[in-house]
Amino acid sequence: MKEDKVFWKRFALCVFAFAVLAVLTYLVAGNDWKTEQVETGSVSRSVMLYTDQPVLQVDQTVQSPVDEIHEVRLDVDVQNPEKAVIELMLTAGNGETGHGSGTVQALEGSGFVSIRLDEPVRHVRGEEVTLHVRAEGVVLWSGSTVSNGRFDIPVPTEGTLVHMGSEIPGTLVFALGGINHLSAYRVYWPAVICAGAVLAGLAIYVHVCMRRGKENMLTVVLAMVRKYRFLLKTLVKRDFKIKYKGSVLGVIWSFLNPLVMMLVYFFVFSTIFRSNTPNFAVYLMTGVVMYNYCSDATTLGMQAIVGNAGLITKVYLPKYIYPLSKTISSSINLVISTVALFVVMTFTGAPVLESLMRLPILIFLEILLLMFCSGLGMLLSCCLVFFRDIQFLWSVFLTIWNFVTPIFYTESIIPERFLGIYHLNPLYHFVTAARSITLQGRAPMPAELLWCTVAAVASLGIGAWVFRRHQDRFVLYL
Repeated sequence: MKEDKVFWKRFALCVFAFAVLAVLTYLVAGNDWKTEQVETGSVSRSVMLYTDQPVLQVDQTVQSPVDEIHEVRLDVDVQNPEKAVIELMLTAGNGETGHGSGTVQALEGSGFVSIRLDEPVRHVRGEEVTLHVRAEGVVLWSGSTVSNGRFDIPVPTEGTLVHMGSEIPGTLVFALGGINHLSAYRVYWPAVICAGAVLAGLAIYVHVCMRRGKENMLTVVLAMVRKYRFLLKTLVKRDFKIKYKGSVLGVIWSFLNPLVMMLVYFFVFSTIFRSNTPNFAVYLMTGVVMYNYCSDATTLGMQAIVGNAGLITKVYLPKYIYPLSKTISSSINLVISTVALFVVMTFTGAPVLESLMRLPILIFLEILLLMFCSGLGMLLSCCLVFFRDIQFLWSVFLTIWNFVTPIFYTESIIPERFLGIYHLNPLYHFVTAARSITLQGRAPMPAELLWCTVAAVASLGIGAWVFRRHQDRFVLYL
């Protein structure tokens, strides 16, 4: 009876905490799920559009991918800074129009320049819109490819390009900026209520099983964590200290490692293989931090059973502890790397304040990544006991995983026919969700969080089930 009272007291406390977190999350992210900031990609420059006449006139017709267009970004070369002026008008098939202009002070030299419309062009998603550009003292560009940094990928010509009254091949090098209206926030509370009901039902089910002495995977794991939490804590401390034992800088390497990797990637892909990605430093480091944790946690987790063979064959302990301790110790590096990421953000113009407001969502995302890597770690550690070559195969797979995840390149270079397969990569969704926070200061879309949750739960469930089924045979192969 006493245990029941304690359980219901804790249960009520957890329900209250869950409700508070749900309300706070909605207050922080609710507006993010009503609208989405969008900037369309643009083709690479290849042909210069110029004229012998004082004024250059270019018209580009495209299909709008956004609900409201707020700004236009043009790729220009300033020829006469004293007279450099751009005037543009955007007309839509539904009658909506928008105007904007920029002078040399706004242009600040050559490259992409943003011109804000006086009034946004609304209700144009899927509509045909025409961009009319009148430029003096500047040169525009057209193109027909997208660059991935090393080579150009041809893209189909979009719409119609008219230069000085004559239709020409290619597409004007430009991008549209605006917002899409979303309805994701409407399903937030139903989803929260369903998730709360599932968690509450699961908690009650586990409590009933433990009261009746029935064993299942959940009760065994909870009993293990409760009984051996001190040992788990000790193993985590040991793994974290051993990693930097004997080094001069010690734990500081956890802070320096992502910074050094980011600087290397940033130098290579912003100078040698030039990238036009806005705020490329934060874009790159966010991907590096998430991938590095996944790589380290799964590699260490894979070695957990074989590396502790001497202890496992002599002392009885729940074998789940060993791979879990590895992934949890790696999560300390993840936290330190996240701090380093926010340090970089303060020097690159990223929306630090908005990102800090959404820090709880980023923490939740990293917890999901911890669950995902824990499941992979248990699965790999089990496989390594019976098949030692898995460690070499996994190192090759990590290299492939690095290149099929948009860490140092953008998704726009992926051929459209491969996008469906490309989105099956779980790490893609973790990286994309994290970048929504660090780059845009916005909460990830609920669909992204759902993808990450499903990947985390599936990985942890499958990994734990395979591990439990084969753990009694480990001592025969160690």
